[in-house]
Amino acid sequence: MIVKTNKTSIYLTNYNKSTVTPTLFLHGFTGSSKSWSFINKDYKKFIYIDIPGHGKSTFNDLNVKYSINDFINDLYIII
Repeated sequence: MIVKTNKTSIYLTNYNKSTVTPTLFLHGFTGSSKSWSFINKDYKKFIYIDIPGHGKSTFNDLNVKYSINDFINDLYIII
């Protein structure tokens, strides 16, 4: 699934087999949402995110500044 924001298009995997609050997984610097694929069976509801610039997530315009506050806003939109 792709979530489009003002500055990014963020790829996420959303798995839902319950009504509990999902667990959000963020990968490290060189990873992607695939970094978490080995734990699928341990959680009933989760969201794996490709951080912008990683995996299938992209920036809408590479010439526009993107800060940690922009990323926090993107996470807020996803959640």
